[in-house]
Amino acid sequence: MVRAKILPMLIAVVIVLPFFFYLPPSKAATVDQLIKINPENVLEHVWRISAFGSRITGYEGSIKTRDYIVDQIRTYVDNIIIQSFNVTVPYDYGSSVTISGPNTEITVKAYALAPNLIETCYTSGLEGKLVYIKSTYGDLRDFEGTDVAGKIVVLDFDSGEAWRWAVYLGAKGIIFVLDKGKLYTYVEDLTKRFWLPVDLPRVAVYEDDIAPVLDKLRRGEGDFKAVIKVGMKLEVRTGYNVLALIEGSDPNLKDEIVAAFTYYDSWSIIPELNPGQDEAVNIGILIELVKKLAETKPLRTVLIGFFSGHHQALSGARSFIYDAIYRNETLKDILNRLRIVTEISASAYGSKIGIYDQGHFHASVSASTPISYSNNFIKLRTGWDTGKPTEYPGIWNVLRDVVIQLVGEREAEQVLYFDEYNPLTSPLDSIRYFEFEAFDLLQILSYSIGTVSLSPYRNTPSDVVEGTVEEKENISLVANAYANTLNSLLQYKYELPFSEHDFKENDIRILVGRTLIYNMTKGTYEPLPRTTVVLMFFQGVLLQQPLGPYIRHYIIVTSDDKGEFMVPVVVPGGAYTPSAYKDDPSEGPVDYVVDFGEYGTVRGTIAVAPQPETYAEISLFPAGSLVVFDVIDPETFSPTDEMGILIIDHYSQNFARFFSMLPEFVAFIPHPNYITGVVQIFVNPELATTPRFDVIFSLGGTRWYSLILTNKNRG
Repeated sequence: MVRAKILPMLIAVVIVLPFFFYLPPSKAATVDQLIKINPENVLEHVWRISAFGSRITGYEGSIKTRDYIVDQIRTYVDNIIIQSFNVTVPYDYGSSVTISGPNTEITVKAYALAPNLIETCYTSGLEGKLVYIKSTYGDLRDFEGTDVAGKIVVLDFDSGEAWRWAVYLGAKGIIFVLDKGKLYTYVEDLTKRFWLPVDLPRVAVYEDDIAPVLDKLRRGEGDFKAVIKVGMKLEVRTGYNVLALIEGSDPNLKDEIVAAFTYYDSWSIIPELNPGQDEAVNIGILIELVKKLAETKPLRTVLIGFFSGHHQALSGARSFIYDAIYRNETLKDILNRLRIVTEISASAYGSKIGIYDQGHFHASVSASTPISYSNNFIKLRTGWDTGKPTEYPGIWNVLRDVVIQLVGEREAEQVLYFDEYNPLTSPLDSIRYFEFEAFDLLQILSYSIGTVSLSPYRNTPSDVVEGTVEEKENISLVANAYANTLNSLLQYKYELPFSEHDFKENDIRILVGRTLIYNMTKGTYEPLPRTTVVLMFFQGVLLQQPLGPYIRHYIIVTSDDKGEFMVPVVVPGGAYTPSAYKDDPSEGPVDYVVDFGEYGTVRGTIAVAPQPETYAEISLFPAGSLVVFDVIDPETFSPTDEMGILIIDHYSQNFARFFSMLPEFVAFIPHPNYITGVVQIFVNPELATTPRFDVIFSLGGTRWYSLILTNKNRG
């Protein structure tokens, strides 16, 4: 099980160090000269956008948001480019719950939860007796005296991890009850799903929709049954980036481009219930900034970027870079002229702001990062040409000056921090990804100005912004701080001391491959089309030290009709742990899984080659699965990462010919604290030398504890 200690707090406690540089008053602008973004205008955009529905990339709400952005900025920019790309997402076609019982039969709209890894738990009708569990402890004690085996369990959505215990005890489905009066935190996004492809339907319904039945269930009255229908499927959808150019007004400087980026998609543990309002604050700020920049006539060209695919491993930003280098000369020209990437990362829920130059996608540090990039970023942050006519005071000094003018010097000391944000050591609830992380892989100078604390309600149906005075003040501060710091770069009257680029194919790394199945009759591998591939970024090393466990991302792609797939822009020098699944038909457990056996083509991780292209073949086999819960160390009674797992033929004691296994890590964080003790085993007796297997869990070392599971008696 996932224990509470692994998620210690809902609100991040970010350790930050004040890092101020003195800026002489003579360099300061007056308040009247500042760009001023009205937070009420920002909020108006937020509420309009959230009314479009879920903005998961490829959803209708995402398309409507794209069109809204274009409509809002088209009269203020010189050129708009809509760039498309493919992305694999869970698409919800609609779900329902039908409840029948004494004098009762109702059908209500239900909302499927995010997949268990890639398993959407699609079902045309799962039927079972209903039982309500009141979660007091969030563990096994809540189930004392109640048999849930083979039943559909009803739980309040804020019941923590009690649903997992229901599954451990044999429940066949889960119905979560949503209370519109409650606020749910991002922790639900981590704990309300398995990080393995377990076929266990989970849906949510609103309390008001089933109130009469729910009251009776809570009192233990009546005999009710339910039929759950889940209409979610994993599909390849089209995402869109909205790119716009405001041409520089100075003929000598307009070839230099400075970017202003954000993302416009959103995410929720319940994909269809996804207001994403706190995330939409960034969209509103950037729309309003475009209007202001059109008035100020920047000296150098501005690239405005609204990316989608943020929640799919920055797929929009990575696709932009790939297309620019491999496919599109217009985008390539823009990329080559790009000197600095800036990003707004705002929240209505925090008053403290800081500068970020690295995130959790890859931490922007690697053994291959040149010293020149670090030196140039220090120059960008602290300034250059001090005492000369070409002096620029640095973005930190400009930011500090702007904030002082906005709120006063005393207040500035309280809200302005150089956030010593270290992705290598920051806790789970401080994880942040930035669009610029795709660009600093190209050594393009990149930073974000953002709010230190994000809304704790992100990634849930509770991600709403009320428009309080405090929220407006928070939005105003970060929006105007970002806008005016950016404008200082745009209006700098001399050439930036950062050279232009000439990017070529060898400047990025891509991963290509095929999904295969071994034909035992022919003795050859054959393509397995339309297969879902999951690539988990494996933590590398920096100066012989491992990167922190939170530096991670996972990429999900789908192979085409020939079994071929391509992943644009992966981390140079990194490694990815691959797995693959084919769930066709969608109903029931996955049908094919990655093969670690005799004919498996995957051995450990895929190391990204120094050449532009890394090639990988991933073989699968048709399989059934066994899910083992609470695999723990008997000395500590806790899950452990020291467990060795062997899947062997019972009679020969050799490895099984075809097999696979996956231990569960919450959010794919490779750290002992995030091991749940759940392991999924995949075998196929029909393809084995004999139909009998032993599954051995061993601690190894000097501790010879072992658990042996066998199907010897049944085959």
